[in-house]
Amino acid sequence: MSKYSPLTHHLQTCAQPEVPMHFAKIEAILGFALPPSARQHRGWWSNNPVNNVMTKAWLAAGYTTRAVDLAGGHLVFAKSAPTPTPPMGFAESSAPIWAGHAPKGLLGDHPLFGCMAGTVRVEAGFDLTAPLFADSDVEGWMDQKAAHLRGAAL
Repeated sequence: MSKYSPLTHHLQTCAQPEVPMHFAKIEAILGFALPPSARQHRGWWSNNPVNNVMTKAWLAAGYTTRAVDLAGGHLVFAKSAPTPTPPMGFAESSAPIWAGHAPKGLLGDHPLFGCMAGTVRVEAGFDLTAPLFADSDVEGWMDQKAAHLRGAAL
C-alpha cells in the first residue's frame, strides 16, 4: 500500500468527470505535506506512470491531471479513458502453448527483488523528486556537445 493510497481512494469515490483540487486539500487527504518539487516543477504532476509514486495514485483511480497551476496551487483531476491491460511481466505466467494444460498461476517476485534493501541512505530533507539540474544549467549543453563532436568549439 502506497502512502498516496488515500488520494486514490478519494478520487475513486468522486463521481464527477473533473475534480478541481487545491494542493492544500490534497495534503489534507494524504495527511502530510507534498514535497517542495510539487509546487516548483510542473513535471511532478505529469501523467507518466514512471514519473513518481504519486502519479500512480491518480492514474489508478482513473484520472489524469490537467490545468496545473503551480503559482495558484491547484489543478484539475479529469476522468480518463480506461487503460488497456498491461503486458505480462516477469511475475506473471502466460498460458502454455501446448493444449490440455491450464495456465500457471503467478510466479512471484524475482529472487533478487529487494536484495539491495537498506544499502542506500538518503540524507534527511533531500528531495528525491526535484530535478538534478536547473533548466538554466543545461541550456546550451547539447549545442556544446554537438559542436565538440563536430570538432568545433563554441
